[in-house]
Amino acid sequence: MSKHRQLEIHDDAWIPTQCGRCFGNCGIRVRRVNDVAVQIEGNAASWQGSKGGVCGKGASGLQLLYDPNRLNVPLRRTNPEKGLYADPKWKEISWDEALDEITEKLKKVLADDPRKIFLQSTTVRSPTASQGWRRFLATILGTPNGSVGGAGIHCGAGGHMASGLMHASWDILPDYRHCNYVIYWGTNNGHATGHAAMVLARLMAEAMERGMKLVVFDPMCNYSAAKATEWIPIVPGTDGAVILAMANVISGKPGFTGTLTIKYHDKTPLNTPIELWGINLRRDGRKMISRGEMRVDGKVTAAAEGLFICPPGGDIQ
Repeated sequence: MSKHRQLEIHDDAWIPTQCGRCFGNCGIRVRRVNDVAVQIEGNAASWQGSKGGVCGKGASGLQLLYDPNRLNVPLRRTNPEKGLYADPKWKEISWDEALDEITEKLKKVLADDPRKIFLQSTTVRSPTASQGWRRFLATILGTPNGSVGGAGIHCGAGGHMASGLMHASWDILPDYRHCNYVIYWGTNNGHATGHAAMVLARLMAEAMERGMKLVVFDPMCNYSAAKATEWIPIVPGTDGAVILAMANVISGKPGFTGTLTIKYHDKTPLNTPIELWGINLRRDGRKMISRGEMRVDGKVTAAAEGLFICPPGGDIQ
């Protein structure tokens, strides 16, 4: 007879839910046995996020859930002294104590000036959940001050600003379903990163399977470079020089006037065809001019030109 008592299972179910370990928010299933989560897998019946896939980070969610060092209760700092080596002397308090203390301090600030309240939310979790609660609270409290951030070096804050100004978009990504040639500059979208990493991984795999070419400029043979059609290991910090060299080849020899046209088709809310034309490159000695146009129903409605001038004594070679 076995010395070990057999576990009696009174509850064994798969619960459909959503992963929260990044803002991909993939649909997952969690197996619950006797009120304990024991397994995580992708939900093939869900189109949310990875459409049935699950990454290593998502699959290891149980480690976070049952981490013995996980903080599950409010802590109050009892040592007013702050510093790198100062002991905060945290003291465990109840949720009622924590909420009462926060409410008391919040009321004092609101009575003085609501604009002194600054709401911070992170980009690591779902933008909807993160920004939604911040805007909700800001409206109730009457403060216009808030910020989204907190992901450190992993947040493409500069990229968000540039893509917002140029494309009215939170991010810039290739159209994997229709693109046939992609050039990456030190990024790993579709292989190890991205705002919806598992979604991009699936789109990238499908695109390369149908024949899309991927060229990666990166000093390191990183995730994308290792799986690229061609990896070009440039010297660190020379990205700009390589891009200018490519522009030089496109624009032609000194004194040559040529045109490279890239058309982007879309439609306005009124279903009117709209085209963005660029880049028309013209070159004359030390000057390189690029032109962009927006056309609605074939008519130019807006245009802009940019001028690049080579330093004195040089030419765009």
